[in-house]
Formats: sequence, structure tokens, C-alpha cells
Amino acid sequence: AAKKPTTSQPTTATVHDSGPIPSECISTINLTEYWRQDHNASHIKPKNGAYNSEYRDMIEQGRPWSRFVGAAGNRILDQCPSGFNSCGTQVGIWSNDPVPAIVGKVTNITGYEGWAACSKENGGQPLSVMRCSAQHHDVIYKYMGKPLSNQGFCGMTS
Repeated sequence: AAKKPTTSQPTTATVHDSGPIPSECISTINLTEYWRQDHNASHIKPKNGAYNSEYRDMIEQGRPWSRFVGAAGNRILDQCPSGFNSCGTQVGIWSNDPVPAIVGKVTNITGYEGWAACSKENGGQPLSVMRCSAQHHDVIYKYMGKPLSNQGFCGMTS
């Protein structure tokens, strides 16, 4: 049976709005693709018949901040997808680490790899996350790891 993503985003405290929108929140890349919410190993190859290799691309682009919107959902998936070949990539990245409660505060979290066993034991990939406003899911993500192939963000709607 397919696992259903949970619907709560852990936070470290009550959200505090600290004034103007951080500049990083204005210049994000919007992740809008429907296949980011495919958590069922559907083998979707969205990049001209190939899997999404987002992390390599993000490093080449200077590690931009990214935000989930529209068909991609409104946040990173909070549990392991059903296995390989989910989320338009071979190894979908998910995280249930808490996001910061304070607007503009960058926090380091771990993006866990959706391997077959879905274990956190392999350490995962370093990500940064920042809250952009007091709105619950107004957060952005940045990949901070190595240029890996065939890995990318899984999204969800909560």
C-alpha cells in the first residue's frame, strides 16, 4: 500500500514575522512540476526522457533557493517516497526535519534519500531552509551537497 504523506510541518517554535521579506525569498526558483508529488515509483522521466538531475543542475546554477508551488505542492515531502523512480528522479529527496520559526533565519537540515529501504542511516544530503513569512508553508530550500546525478526534491501538499 502506498504511504500517504503526513500533513504537519514541524517547527521549532511559534512563527514570528520579523519585518520585510528576505531578498532570498524574492529571487527563488519556483518548483511547479506535478511529477514532484509522484511518490509511487511511477518511473516518470520528465527531462526529455531522462530523470531529473536537479542537484547537479542547482550547483551549476550557483545553488539557488527553491520554493514549492502549484502542482509541485507547497513543501518538501515529509516521509520517504515508495522507492526508486519517484518524484521524476531515481532517488527522491525528502525531509521531516523542522523548519525555522523565525522569518529570514537560515537553518541547516538533511534531505534524506528515498532508497528502497528508506533509512536515514546513510546520512542524506545537506539542505538549507528559510521561512519567508509568517504563512505556514512559505519556506524556501537550497541544496548544499555534492553534484549528484538523478536526485531531486519530492514535493507534497499539506
